[in-house]
Amino acid sequence: MSPSLIRNLLEFQNYWYSVLPQKYGRIEFQCDSQNENPAISEDRSICAFTGGIDSTYSIYRHASGVCGQMKRKIEAALFVHGFDIPLSDKEAYNRAFATNQETLDFFKIKLFGIETNHKELNPDWNYTHGAGIASSLSFFQKHFSEGIIPATYTYPESGLAWGSNPVSDHFMSSRSFSIFHDGAVWGRGFKLIPLKEWKFGYDRMRVCYSAEEKDKNCGRCGKCVITMLTATIFKCPLPESFPHALNKELFDNMDELDEVHLLHLENMSKMYSMVLPFKTQIQRVIKANKQRLEQVSKRERTKFHFQMATEKLKKLITPKN
Repeated sequence: MSPSLIRNLLEFQNYWYSVLPQKYGRIEFQCDSQNENPAISEDRSICAFTGGIDSTYSIYRHASGVCGQMKRKIEAALFVHGFDIPLSDKEAYNRAFATNQETLDFFKIKLFGIETNHKELNPDWNYTHGAGIASSLSFFQKHFSEGIIPATYTYPESGLAWGSNPVSDHFMSSRSFSIFHDGAVWGRGFKLIPLKEWKFGYDRMRVCYSAEEKDKNCGRCGKCVITMLTATIFKCPLPESFPHALNKELFDNMDELDEVHLLHLENMSKMYSMVLPFKTQIQRVIKANKQRLEQVSKRERTKFHFQMATEKLKKLITPKN
């Protein structure tokens, strides 16, 4: 195993222990031998790609060169089966793969696909997806010098407990294969503005995780509605991959937002209040989800304190040898 990777992973677990001590602990690594893998002689990057806003933006800004001196030499992309599309739905994955490859063909970028049960083994997906993406990219380290993880949120939002972030992603690097967190300077609205100039890629974006047909956007789930809301606020056209326009009835179904997406919606409502459509409906969504999550948080805190008390009690009553 790579000594540099071990050092970085120790810091990676320090990060998550600090952020979520009630959920994650720290371990020691043991391996039979430690050796650095030889690095390839040229800069070659492979980028995680789902066809969503973040990954489409990363491909566009580097392949087109609009990012100037920050340009990475992206020669390939990776679309993982088992993350946003379940392993059981091979047909949807194959359709999405074909669409993504057609998008990437515009820039002559090859798309690779792999399968993994990482999400099934690690159901706390909000926290574990970064490790899943990085480990999948690392599978290609013999052929590339860098794996790119497109940023979900911005640097000011990096305090969120989110599995992929600009603080911890780099700690999954080794000396021969680095992990780069790309595009955290821009929120999704500011990503849409340049992306709309690449109409071919823009109109093929897929952001959804709730559609019955997993290779499509349902237009009803929280992620779809927030994406449509973002496009409206930033006066961008709705991508043709969405089945209908934004309307107030869509907010009636947004009662299962997680903490991160709720905070994102709340920040949007404050930052763009002057141009925010459907204000009444959005405030109702925020209030209802806050109340629901507060109840969940109380139950989790109670469970955590009970577990800690149980562990202390075990130590007190366990006889010493």
